[in-house]
Amino acid sequence: MTEKKNSPEYDLLQRIDGRLERFEERFPQIERKAVLYGSAAGALAGGLVACGLAVARLKLGI
Repeated sequence: MTEKKNSPEYDLLQRIDGRLERFEERFPQIERKAVLYGSAAGALAGGLVACGLAVARLKLGI
């Protein structure tokens, strides 16, 4: 009997598929972290802008 050997391309595609499956399993956790970090960064940026505007108003006397 002859044993059929997989091509290197097929083996590579199998590895990529396995990695994608692991990523899909972790996607909800990654998405939650992204939302959390994005909201924290937005709040920090908004706070910096508000402080900058307050300083500008103080210097201008408005």
